[in-house]
Amino acid sequence: MRKVLSLLLLLIVYSSCESDVKFNNPGFQGRKDNFTWRADVTNASISAAGDFLIINGYRGLEQVNLTIPLPSTVVTKLTPIIYTLGPDSDAFAAYSYEDEGLQLAYSTEDALGNGEIILEEYDPVVRKISGKFKFNARYQGESSIVPANVNYQEAVFYKVPLF
Repeated sequence: MRKVLSLLLLLIVYSSCESDVKFNNPGFQGRKDNFTWRADVTNASISAAGDFLIINGYRGLEQVNLTIPLPSTVVTKLTPIIYTLGPDSDAFAAYSYEDEGLQLAYSTEDALGNGEIILEEYDPVVRKISGKFKFNARYQGESSIVPANVNYQEAVFYKVPLF
């Protein structure tokens, strides 16, 4: 009887264990103003002129865009490319929020912010890109009631499809 109870207890314990694994592939997430921010939809594209790579993350009414010069070679973790954001940079980051006519736009363009984008994976054949980023972007409007900056830290984009 004791063996049966032990076996039954063991069976109950093991059957109540559950493993909910959630993969974030592709992924685009980071810490926005010290809170976790994760995109619901991600994609990447090459600009119409063919000279820039644009990486997008969308979450509800928010959008993050990372724009970097298109790499001329395959990029791996062993040979990453680091783009510094800020004055005299071809690379920039932007954040926007739009709801019922209200539009907030933030950017690192034209010396309005700073940061860094590290491209760790790019292969034009595989058409997926990965890397890290961080930036401080300034508000581009004239309002005094919205935050002056948006800050992203510890942010990554992982296996984002290139269309």
